[in-house]
Amino acid sequence: MHRSITSPTPHTHEIQDSAGEWLWVGDESSMAVIFNNISGINFEGRRQAWLQYMAWMSWFHRSAWPGRESPFRDGAQIKLAPIGGRPIAQFTFPASFSADLDRVTHEQQA
Repeated sequence: MHRSITSPTPHTHEIQDSAGEWLWVGDESSMAVIFNNISGINFEGRRQAWLQYMAWMSWFHRSAWPGRESPFRDGAQIKLAPIGGRPIAQFTFPASFSADLDRVTHEQQA
């Protein structure tokens, strides 16, 4: 169990990219919410809103980890897991995701 100097809640879970590298760490509830946002579960029936959220997440990822390959691309997988444990949920981005994300990103910049 890991503690953060910015959060009194123990870090027990992580969201991993396809290579198993962590993207975010935190408590189980927070990581489940973020995972469900990224996978679109929390945006069911609102695809445009999900793509707008993912455009922001992509921007954040590029800003936080410059030069690191985006985990949000066609066929890439994200996983929710206890730190050091086996994944309890996973999501694979659909084949059309990158094109849809590019379209939304360009619309937001226009």
